[in-house]
Amino acid sequence: MSVAPGARCGSHAEVAAVDVCQRCGRFLCGDCIELVREEVYCSSCAPRLNLPAAMLAKASLIVTFSGYAAAALFALKLGTGTLYFLLLVVVPGPVAAAGFTLAVVEWRRIKQGTSAWRGRPLVIASLVLAPLLFFAAATLWVYGATRLLHR
Repeated sequence: MSVAPGARCGSHAEVAAVDVCQRCGRFLCGDCIELVREEVYCSSCAPRLNLPAAMLAKASLIVTFSGYAAAALFALKLGTGTLYFLLLVVVPGPVAAAGFTLAVVEWRRIKQGTSAWRGRPLVIASLVLAPLLFFAAATLWVYGATRLLHR
């Protein structure tokens, strides 16, 4: 990010800003800059970068993977009857929705600066894997429905 001409430090209004926090966008003077891995951050964002990923980020990935496990289990047992087909309809879709929702909530918390930056890879994985789980569950559902109808 570049500093607009005439911008002032967010903490020291009498001092011109020389850079911008990479996380929150606050204007910073030379005294307020904190370098972390050669990136510029403010004093409130820099400590948050080293926090472990929030439980919500971990939960989003765990919930999404449990949906994959359920879909795989039900796909293996699909030929054994209607109960497995019903479980395939009931479990993976809502689990994928839950994992996606948790990931979106955590992504917003990370962007607002209220959650640890380290949760980003977990959240991104959930945001990618949950829609794929929806697609896998829908594919298995169609396959299972056609098998049950053609018995």
